[in-house]
Amino acid sequence: MRKILVLLSAVLLSTPLWAQWSGNSSTDPIWRKGNVGIGLEPSSSRLSVYQDMALVGDSNFLKFQLSNQSSIFFGLKHSQNNNLAIGFDDGNGFDSHIIVRNTGRVGIGIAPGFQDEALLLVDGQIKGEEVKVEIVGGADFVFESSYQLRTLEETEAFINENQHLPEIASEDEMLRNGIKVGELNMKLLQKIEELTLYLIEQNKQNQSQQAEIAALKERVNQLEDQ
Repeated sequence: MRKILVLLSAVLLSTPLWAQWSGNSSTDPIWRKGNVGIGLEPSSSRLSVYQDMALVGDSNFLKFQLSNQSSIFFGLKHSQNNNLAIGFDDGNGFDSHIIVRNTGRVGIGIAPGFQDEALLLVDGQIKGEEVKVEIVGGADFVFESSYQLRTLEETEAFINENQHLPEIASEDEMLRNGIKVGELNMKLLQKIEELTLYLIEQNKQNQSQQAEIAALKERVNQLEDQ
């Protein structure tokens, strides 16, 4: 018995544990009105831990009660399928809202076992003031002299056959695979630049026609004056 007490004392002295609590008696299992420090003196927080703290088990749940009167807990939960879930437990089971997988991928509003190549997967709307998308290239190649611009007749034939613009995915494909925002924006910019070239060419033709019309009017006036 003496050996056990000596060993227990050595363990407690090697890892400092400070605690203050008050209860009805020494047998009261609930610690009240006290701060606990593990590995350091207690701070203003209820629990202070120096260095690492580990929860070991197949299904660990770190709960934070929202209020003294509430039965709803906010918490972090680690499950067997290598997910860290952030969510709520209202007494009817844990409802996860954010899933962090051991691969670094994050799901919001997604089932815990989601499989996707995206680093962030959201089932729902995302609202913000600005979204910046990195791109690998623009669409200014349209203005290069070597660019082969389709004629309007070729574009019309393509639309009549396929019911969508060249180099733009069809509606069915977009519904099936979704869209890549950066890639689609560059394709739309390409079409705007192509449209600009069409307008420039049309303006040249209009100016040429206007000059021909003016020359014809002048010729008619000359003939009428004779």
